[in-house]
Amino acid sequence: MRAIAALGLLAFLGGCGNASIASDACKSVPEDGVVAAVGSKLVKAELDMGKPDNRIVRSTCIYDFENGDRVKLGIKEYADLEYAKERQFQLQYRSPNIILSEEFGYDIYHSSGSASLEAVVDPARHFYVEIDRKQDKIEAESTQVENGMLVTRFKRQHVENADEKVQAIARLIHFPSA
Repeated sequence: MRAIAALGLLAFLGGCGNASIASDACKSVPEDGVVAAVGSKLVKAELDMGKPDNRIVRSTCIYDFENGDRVKLGIKEYADLEYAKERQFQLQYRSPNIILSEEFGYDIYHSSGSASLEAVVDPARHFYVEIDRKQDKIEAESTQVENGMLVTRFKRQHVENADEKVQAIARLIHFPSA
């Protein structure tokens, strides 16, 4: 049943015979381009389709690299434009990066030095890129009481040049003309 619903939605979004690029984020960009952007040997790429939802076709490709970097590339195509508007409404509290939005030709939500980027190509098509450092063991850095709450801060390894890496990967994504 799930497969039939997904095929119907893909046909709706992509037209007869044209599958949506959101149906397989791993195939949406050249793997060697992602490897070049990260600058490390790829250990594995894994596709995550998320929970089935008839309002949206989406998938995430999770890339694990030898240097410990992990990239998540998610692509979404909405069949329900009201649902897409709700998502875009959530982004309104963030300002688009004007320079990157001008370069890409659509709204890019990204802060300088950030390890993530989200794009609204048009009302029905969105994507995001995140990069972080895979950590098998996370250690507590400090625990203290703040405003009556016990707060623990953890040591996190940061990705070197994360800003440049997410932008380079985002430049690899090209949606077919609507």
